[in-house]
Amino acid sequence: MSEFVLDFDAVDTAKVYSTSRLSGIADQQSQVIKDLLKRFKNADGALYGSLLDIGCGAGNVTRILATSFEESIGVDISKSQISLARNAAGPHRITFKAGVAESLPVADGTIDVVTVVFALHFIKCDEFLIECERVLKPGGIALFYAELLSRVLVRGSGSDTLTDTAPLVNQMNGKLSERAKSLKHPQRHVLDCYEALYNDMNWPGKQLIETEIENTSSLADFRRYCLSVPFCRSLGNTEENPVIEFVESVKRLCSMEDTKEEDIEVRVCYRAVTIVLLK
Repeated sequence: MSEFVLDFDAVDTAKVYSTSRLSGIADQQSQVIKDLLKRFKNADGALYGSLLDIGCGAGNVTRILATSFEESIGVDISKSQISLARNAAGPHRITFKAGVAESLPVADGTIDVVTVVFALHFIKCDEFLIECERVLKPGGIALFYAELLSRVLVRGSGSDTLTDTAPLVNQMNGKLSERAKSLKHPQRHVLDCYEALYNDMNWPGKQLIETEIENTSSLADFRRYCLSVPFCRSLGNTEENPVIEFVESVKRLCSMEDTKEEDIEVRVCYRAVTIVLLK
């Protein structure tokens, strides 16, 4: 995995990242994967076989997906994240292991489904795809999920009016992309929705499937969520950080500079992209 993945291993970073997820976002991400499993690997209502979730972090998505599988394994390079995952309640048919995607702690031909949710950009894809080929059973499937912020609709306290901040979203994404590219940070692959990674994959039958998810939260929770990503945290807690600049610009656009961010409702739309590989 990339050296940048070590950003997640500090205990405080792992806790901040895990506890700052938007309410319901793990369920929405999991639902995209479940819908694709029904499409490509229908189990007729029965449980699927074995799941291997790579880059599982604290296991938020893994635990939801595991309810659809006979057995599940979550793997992450960060021991701090794995510790959090093991300490959280979840299905009894799930195991969490510290390990790397390029050398998976799994036997040959034992996995029905491999998932990577928002972590493929940290992985050396050429080596990882060889591992996917090794661990997947014949007829197995790999699904690699990412999402990019596309729209934010804002409603102030007691207001019925929604303000679309799309120009500000585009501006923020552009600035984040520029910084990620200049730093050669893996986050740049999220900001192009995995297009470059997908184009470089030498795998027959690959598909890139797009959908959209939408989440409603407060502006305060949205700020916290964005800034929990180590890349955004590393840019600092000043208005020069594109995330902070975006939040402050939203408040000015909507004339809510004096309104508590907890009282500002945002409807956040993401462009969700999943790479599907069939063995």
